[in-house]
Amino acid sequence: MSKKRKAYRPRPVRLNACATALERNRVMKQAVTADFTDELEIAALAAIDAVARGHGTKDQWDTLANCLNHGWLLAKAGLGAEARETFNDAHEAMRRMVPVYHETSVLAFQSKPDQESVESAIALWIEQLKIITIGELAGAMQVVEENYWKHREA
Repeated sequence: MSKKRKAYRPRPVRLNACATALERNRVMKQAVTADFTDELEIAALAAIDAVARGHGTKDQWDTLANCLNHGWLLAKAGLGAEARETFNDAHEAMRRMVPVYHETSVLAFQSKPDQESVESAIALWIEQLKIITIGELAGAMQVVEENYWKHREA
C-alpha cells in the first residue's frame, strides 16, 4: 500500500507586508509634529511645576529624568552638543534630590539654581524635539527606557 500524501494547505501571506515596511520607513523620516511635542512638553513642565512646589512624586521625578536623559543622549549624538554641560548640571541637581527624598519623603529642588538648571535643560530638550525626526525620537526614547536611571534605581 502506498503512503498517503499530506494535504496541501497554503499558508496565509500578508499581501501588503512590503507596503507596510515602506510606509513605516517613510513615517520614521518625517519631522516630529507640534501636537506630539506639545504633549511631551506639557508632561515635563507639569512635573517641573509639581517638584518646584514640593509636591513631586516618583513618577514626576521619572518624567524629568527621562526628559533629561533623552536630551543628553541627543546632545551626545551631536544635536546640540554644546548643551551637554547643561544636561550634566541638571542630572546633578536631580541626584541631589534623592537623599533628601529618602529622609523626608518630600521631592523638591534643593536650591533655586538646581531648579533653574533643570528648567533650562528641559527648555533645550524641547528645542531638540522640534528638530529631530520621528525615527530619531523613537530610537532615543527606546535607549533611554532600556538603559538609563529611574527612581526604581535611585
